[in-house]
Amino acid sequence: MNDGLFVPGAWQCQKCDFRLMKNILSATTGDVHADTSTPENCANCDVPLWRVTWEADCREAWQHLEEEMEKTRRLTKVLKEIAYWRRDAHAHDDDCGHFRRSFGGGDVAQIERIARAAIDPL
Repeated sequence: MNDGLFVPGAWQCQKCDFRLMKNILSATTGDVHADTSTPENCANCDVPLWRVTWEADCREAWQHLEEEMEKTRRLTKVLKEIAYWRRDAHAHDDDCGHFRRSFGGGDVAQIERIARAAIDPL
């Protein structure tokens, strides 16, 4: 099969998705080369590893990118809520403690509640 279809030195288990990157590190020159020799079986489930294609590698990278973008969207939404809440809370704050009565014990507890609600689904 055409070696240009595969990521050099990348092997993956089809059963458990374990990924092995085989590289040769040269201590004398500092060079790093992909080791294309056939590896042992999977360290987790002892089945043969398959070579990884560039297409599969790119699809996996795209999936990770989408997951990270979703996390970023959720955390950005939380930060906007916290900023809005803090701006609103300080608009109602006065020297008599009105802030603590109106917002239930201070901004730290409220920020923790908002952040926990956003991060828990992650």
